[in-house]
Amino acid sequence: MRARACGSTASVLAFAWPAALAAALAAGPAAAGTEVAGTEAEAAGAGVTRVTYVSGGSVYLEAGRDQGVASGDSAEARRDGRRIAGLLIREVTSRRALCDTFAVVSMPQAGDEVRYKVRAVPAPAEAAADSGTAAPRIGAGDQGPRAHTSRTRTWRGRVAVGFLGVDPDVGGSVRQPTLDVRLDRIGRTLNLQADVRGRSTSAAGTTENEARVYRLAATLHDAASRRRVTVGRQVLSAAPGAAFFDGAVGELDRGAWTFGLFGGGEPAASTFEPSFDQIQAGAFARVRRSGEGRVWSGTLGFFDARYRGRSDRDAAFLDLFHAAPGRALFFNQQVDVNPGWKQALGDPSVSATSTFLFGRQAVGRALSFQAGFDNRRSVRLARDRESVETEFDDRYRRGAWSGATWDAARWLRVDGSGRWMSGVAQASRAYTGMILLRKPKRHDLSLRVRSTRTDEATDGWLHVAEGEWRFGGDRRLLLRTGREHWHDPNGITTTENRWHGAEIESGLGPKLYGFASGEWRGGDGGGSVQSQLGLAWYF
Repeated sequence: MRARACGSTASVLAFAWPAALAAALAAGPAAAGTEVAGTEAEAAGAGVTRVTYVSGGSVYLEAGRDQGVASGDSAEARRDGRRIAGLLIREVTSRRALCDTFAVVSMPQAGDEVRYKVRAVPAPAEAAADSGTAAPRIGAGDQGPRAHTSRTRTWRGRVAVGFLGVDPDVGGSVRQPTLDVRLDRIGRTLNLQADVRGRSTSAAGTTENEARVYRLAATLHDAASRRRVTVGRQVLSAAPGAAFFDGAVGELDRGAWTFGLFGGGEPAASTFEPSFDQIQAGAFARVRRSGEGRVWSGTLGFFDARYRGRSDRDAAFLDLFHAAPGRALFFNQQVDVNPGWKQALGDPSVSATSTFLFGRQAVGRALSFQAGFDNRRSVRLARDRESVETEFDDRYRRGAWSGATWDAARWLRVDGSGRWMSGVAQASRAYTGMILLRKPKRHDLSLRVRSTRTDEATDGWLHVAEGEWRFGGDRRLLLRTGREHWHDPNGITTTENRWHGAEIESGLGPKLYGFASGEWRGGDGGGSVQSQLGLAWYF
């Protein structure tokens, strides 16, 4: 996994969690859905809902306890009929849910489909501790507790092992076993969270061992979770410039309004060890309203960053979100107030440093349009598995884009989009077309074909074909192949790469899941074979 925090001063957080382990986790208890929707899915024990809001690595759903969503379960986000991310449900209210992401191929967006396992709706007495608001709370890693039910004061988590092997045609091989442990305890007044990951990498005759703590925090709260204090290593998604930090967050929930204060030190980027050279502190206020199928929310805040006592960054941030049937809008803006030393280097006293805008509108039942703009200096990602396709998309993430999706039939989806970039060396424009064929219900089969054309600075094509088969309830087989071909405008230099791969994941028991994959890559730079294995136990 890797993550990059929005904002120029936030460090690049290189998780380096191998794809084998992440993909094993993706086959969680609720990951084996079928291509059905609505009442058909619920009858089969699988619920279908939508993403309403995304902040950092946190995903909000438009379903909650009343729809059978349960804290601690896993779910699956899907787009164009294929899985794009695993979700771990962290907090549940009566009609909303908050999730962490894992095994992410592409970050979910507002409007994406989510599959989850439907649980029995708790009795009114069990849900009495719910605050009654329709919105998940936002704050210290979005770690607010769910209402006091039979799960209270129980430990939940996962233990997973993985192995990554890379064998190139030229050079030495790489061997990397991994271990991942995650524990969560939900209590009446105290929550505990821990997330520790380790790996051992052997290459060129040397071995490097590494262990990192991504979350180790305690949350003290009242019975209704209206007042919360979290201390330790955590993620503050309310402030996009904060990312991971070691410190404290205090929150006051007043129904539709939530107020918070935070402060702490940013871990060292290279070792992830605690460091207080970079201190960040700030505050935020969030309001959320919903009714008649419509939701809107806004978060306004600021933070101050100081490096060894010297002013490093002062910024305000604004998040706006609106969702209604067939429509989703999201806007994020950061504005920096530059100190004197930055002004001396040519920066204005106030500058809009980061803008992100996304909108999606449905026209009828089969057609939808989407558009967006992104000029963030870096983009926060929470992805475990990388492929040639995702690496390509990352290169052209900044800029403006628009597109349309046509669900011509239950078995056919057609998608087209264009992207215009600036400040990149590879291309100024890219055009993508995608066709998805599906055969749901009895045989859960799908075939996705994508082609992307780029021009100007570098001319080229990317072609991808991917077939997926879900069978046996909790088994999944994926075959993929692809090719990319690039040449400069004069046709002097050409580059070509090809890849073929397969992966399979399966339940090995009520709480045990396994994963295996292999991929061959070849081209002008030589070839390599990559193999991955993973095993995860949920409890």
